Amino acid sequence: IGALSFGFIIATVTVIIETVDPVATAKREILEEIMRYAHERQLNTRLQRRIRRHLNYSFAARSVLKEKIVLDNLSDHMRWKVIFYTRSQLLSVLALSKKINIHVVMTMTQNLQPMRFRTRETIAIFREVCEEMYFLKTGTLAAKRAASDNLESTILVGVIRAGDDIELDSTLNCLPTSCTYSAISDGECFWLSQYHLWQAIS
Repeated sequence: IGALSFGFIIATVTVIIETVDPVATAKREILEEIMRYAHERQLNTRLQRRIRRHLNYSFAARSVLKEKIVLDNLSDHMRWKVIFYTRSQLLSVLALSKKINIHVVMTMTQNLQPMRFRTRETIAIFREVCEEMYFLKTGTLAAKRAASDNLESTILVGVIRAGDDIELDSTLNCLPTSCTYSAISDGECFWLSQYHLWQAIS
């Protein structure tokens, strides 16, 4: 009877916790599902740790709840107010022209995904077809390209800093990247898929 009572108490406490903090419950369920997938696919331990760290970072930067369903059921005016309130820090970082249509800004900011990078990490490689663009939030990137036709020799053509975008034109027009972008320092950025970029401007 004691063991049964103890089990009942634990189950009750679990239900109460999940009811009080549904966000934490949703995060845990997503993490558990993805880690089960990683285990099933026999990903190595180091990669599993990186996935877990990225997810925890991503959850801190955006809502884990089904935000799109909520926003899609709001009027444009109300949706813009919600996006501005929840993403004011992001909007202050993005170097977007004030002439850009408000609907474009809303669609882009709804779909931007957070990402961290480490010093010497490569974000995009010269002449590869770009399927996403990036907005730099913090940190610094070096933009390099091959010197003439000698692919082994590179020259520095620019430095990318907070607020700058990376390969907007290339992503929009399915073109190869114009440079290789490597991190000079640790930092954070937001990436936007080609699909969502096209959706924003359509």
